[in-house]
Amino acid sequence: MLETRALTTAEDFERLLPAYRDEDVILFEEGLIGFPSAKRFILIESESLSPFRVLKCVDDPSVGFLVLNPRAVIKTYERSLPQESWRSLEVVDKSDRLTLVISIIGKNPQESTANLQAPLLINHRRMLGKQLILTTARYSVTQRLLPTLHRSSSRHASSVV
Repeated sequence: MLETRALTTAEDFERLLPAYRDEDVILFEEGLIGFPSAKRFILIESESLSPFRVLKCVDDPSVGFLVLNPRAVIKTYERSLPQESWRSLEVVDKSDRLTLVISIIGKNPQESTANLQAPLLINHRRMLGKQLILTTARYSVTQRLLPTLHRSSSRHASSVV
């Protein structure tokens, strides 16, 4: 993962494409939903965006997504992912797995959502990824973030005290 300076405006996000090495590129051979030709991406971290990251297309810098580890929303989320999905990415060890969901920040925090029905699965050792469509109605494409994040942080705070 690459780290970058603080991102403070939408224009910063649009222009963001830091220097990267070939080994930093994640290949989504099938592209992403709505972006079939966007296949090569880098994952960018910025302290100002934490816990979010930016998944940015290196072939078309106008294509980029704010992504989040779904465990920040639902702790047991990865249990719902079919094991065969990981096999197709040549994952040998569980530690090679990285699951992300595309997020949208709303006009106010209560409107912020994540697409939990179409996660991004990444084998970060081989730098291969794919977008999976979950066919169960268990998760939403517009899962609200704030109530879930608030509850999980409240639980964490109370367990620390």
